[in-house]
Amino acid sequence: MVLLSLKLMPMKFSFRPSAILAPMLIAAMLLPPGMHAASAPAFSVSPSNLYMAAVAKGAAPAAQIIVVNNTVASSILKWHASLSGSGAAYCAVNPSRGTLVGQSAVMLTVSASVPAVGGSYQCTVTLSDNGSSPPATNSGAVNVSYAVYAQGSTLPPANNTPPDVPQYLSVAATGSSTVSFNWYGSGDPANRYVAGYAVYRDGAQIALTGMTSYQDSGLAKASYHTYTVTAFDSSQNASAEAPPIAVTTFAPVPAGVPATYQSLYQGVQSNMATDFALVNAQSTGAKYPVNYSMCLMSANDNGGLRLNFTDLTAVDQQLNGAQALGMNAVMVSLGFPIFDQNFYEFLGQTPAQAQQTVQNYLTFYELVAQDIHGRKDINGTPMRMIVEANPLLTVDNPGTNMNPAAYYQSLSFATYEQRRSANTVTTAQSVQPDYLIVQSEPDTDARDGYRPELNTPATDVAMVQLMVNNLAAAKVPGLHSTVKLGAGMGTWQTDWQEYLGTPGAATGLLGITGLDGIDNHVYFLTGQSASGMALELDTSLQMIAAVHAAGKFASICEFWPHKSLIVGESFLDVDTRDSFNFWAPLDQQYIPIIFEMANQGSLEYLSAFNDGEFWAYEPYTSLPCLPVYPAGTASQNQACDLSILSAVTATVQSALGRGQLSATGTAYKAEIAAYWMPH
Repeated sequence: MVLLSLKLMPMKFSFRPSAILAPMLIAAMLLPPGMHAASAPAFSVSPSNLYMAAVAKGAAPAAQIIVVNNTVASSILKWHASLSGSGAAYCAVNPSRGTLVGQSAVMLTVSASVPAVGGSYQCTVTLSDNGSSPPATNSGAVNVSYAVYAQGSTLPPANNTPPDVPQYLSVAATGSSTVSFNWYGSGDPANRYVAGYAVYRDGAQIALTGMTSYQDSGLAKASYHTYTVTAFDSSQNASAEAPPIAVTTFAPVPAGVPATYQSLYQGVQSNMATDFALVNAQSTGAKYPVNYSMCLMSANDNGGLRLNFTDLTAVDQQLNGAQALGMNAVMVSLGFPIFDQNFYEFLGQTPAQAQQTVQNYLTFYELVAQDIHGRKDINGTPMRMIVEANPLLTVDNPGTNMNPAAYYQSLSFATYEQRRSANTVTTAQSVQPDYLIVQSEPDTDARDGYRPELNTPATDVAMVQLMVNNLAAAKVPGLHSTVKLGAGMGTWQTDWQEYLGTPGAATGLLGITGLDGIDNHVYFLTGQSASGMALELDTSLQMIAAVHAAGKFASICEFWPHKSLIVGESFLDVDTRDSFNFWAPLDQQYIPIIFEMANQGSLEYLSAFNDGEFWAYEPYTSLPCLPVYPAGTASQNQACDLSILSAVTATVQSALGRGQLSATGTAYKAEIAAYWMPH
């Protein structure tokens, strides 16, 4: 056998799977005016090994290709190719020299002549610096081998197998005119080596590269694009296109956004613009009788120890505001251990005092329920009450004066389940909400309730099943008719598929027949789905589809666009930041996205969590202190955050008292009116 030589030649062709591969295009980025090449360039050459097709004596093998990249932006790489090895005399590279400006690539072809004597041959193509200033920091090389057989021999089959489709695409706007695009390299079933990738924007090929990343530039501000990529091997076999992924370039930052938050503002705004385009692309214009709701903060059980149990002034004020917005439901956080006498005795109360405290809370929440149900929506239907029966927060509510952390830690898991379940039964019997969500965030319960057991899906689902069983055994009036049961999770929940289960498979929450519906929460715009949509929104849509397939109602009981792109950031920091007035345009940009999702998904209800922003934001220039962003530790801003939240409460209460809506509240009201359907 004889080793064939390589000849690199400029070729021009499209890597669409159906295209005939003609000579390839040399892809290079032009140096913008005024740009100075101050960085040292560097080579990247692919593939590192090239196996030419075996041929019979007297026949020339098909040309092969390699891709040479300059990997350093702001640099100029002048290069040349040289040959060495036992078969160097038969190998050729074309072109043999050239210049790459910035992070660009050139595609070279390799051809071979056939030696007179059959056998195996080898040569090495070396790519070296050719006068770059500063010089390249490395060189590149490709090992080439081929075989020549006697005429009449049976040749190994030619490589006609395309590479695998590239996987795990991700794309992000990096400026007002630039986008960074990354993917995981694909394998090549035939010879294990991929030569390069063709990059497409909005359906048109824009570049070739030998790397698994690409930066696109020269784009319009705030422009929406889709990207995809195909892989090709040295034999010019091309894969199918990867599923397209969407992105929106940065828009100019509005006046008034502090320099500290401008990058975050642009990132969140870019993600929202992409989400809006993707959600609306699926719109049919259909409307659904969604119950529109918000969190009734004046009755939130995480507000600390209540001193007055009959004064509903704050509740009435907030309910008046909800009705003015056009809402026909409110969500009340009311969970364990509010109705647990053992908790108050643990805090030091006598049994009689603890019993009276429980009765006081029962009185208050019964009055709240009566107040809600005594009001009517625009169609004359009584307002609905949604209750989330979650445990009181601890870690995420450091300012509370009624912290049950020590009580939680004193309980065995079996006792915790029993007492939490009993608390939920009391809520159902005495408060009679229209919707009772027995659990809504397993990971939050595990963290704030000091119950790591709930990080195991099977254990968590078993606890929910216990509560559902106990509610049925208590013969709660109207259970499953006027009191519908639900459970759910945040869309960020790890292993959410295991918690949710599979429709028809009797697994997870979907397998609990006593649950009427499944709820989910949507907050963060971090992460990216395969389409480019924010991961939580995409997960929410997947959950909603699975829930409907199981014959249950779907709902979103908590949502708000958190202004955070840092995974694991302090909830207190994020919650405080959301109230700053310069975020208002982003909140208004998000409202149509979530409303369209709610109607596409035929949600039972949609409930906003950050209700204060419907009436007022806190002026950034008037903050009592400035939190550090990004914070070095989770507790760094705690004192400042609590001070700001205290000011926010006063600002919102003042606006509520005047019946004043913020621009966000006005936008929310208009969206409800636009989507409203009689119930």
